Amino acid sequence: GRSLLNGFRAVNHGVGPCRRIAEAVDAPLFARTASPDCRLTHEIMYAGGYTSCTAGPIVFSLGYAKDYPLAQAIECWQYSYRMMGAYHERGVTMSVEHYLPISTLVPQSTSMACVILDSLIAAAQGVKDISLGIGQQCHLAQDAAALRAYPALGRHYLDAFGFNDVELSTVMSQWMGGFPSDEGQAFGVI
Repeated sequence: GRSLLNGFRAVNHGVGPCRRIAEAVDAPLFARTASPDCRLTHEIMYAGGYTSCTAGPIVFSLGYAKDYPLAQAIECWQYSYRMMGAYHERGVTMSVEHYLPISTLVPQSTSMACVILDSLIAAAQGVKDISLGIGQQCHLAQDAAALRAYPALGRHYLDAFGFNDVELSTVMSQWMGGFPSDEGQAFGVI
């Protein structure tokens, strides 16, 4: 008797309502999806004026759909990335943020490898603006090291594969795991 869906159902609403939202705000709109196959969602949201997304075939397959074939996820995301590249070729810069949504459960090195692989797949399809997402692990030394290592390694690998023209930035998300029930300890995590 109640809807279990959350968020804005772009596919159900279509391009028109997405466009009305884009025209009503003076800010970029971010398509936050969680699927190894976002092709239809991206088509509608980008046509409606959204210019950014989270994602990637590796990070989203591992984080949300472990039984979905990785090769198929890569093909689906290549389509979405190529669409972003086509928008860029027509003067509309599209950006993507790659992060491992299960980052609280894996070492930074594993998360970094997944994020960089997704970034290489995106760059190969023409995406020119990529953010490397870092999940806070609540170990200050490791988090500080990740903030330095992600952009350095990301730039290294993008350049090594000839993607020197890709703009690269980093984003750190706060801790995504459980917070202590003690208020002082919770503020310590923050």
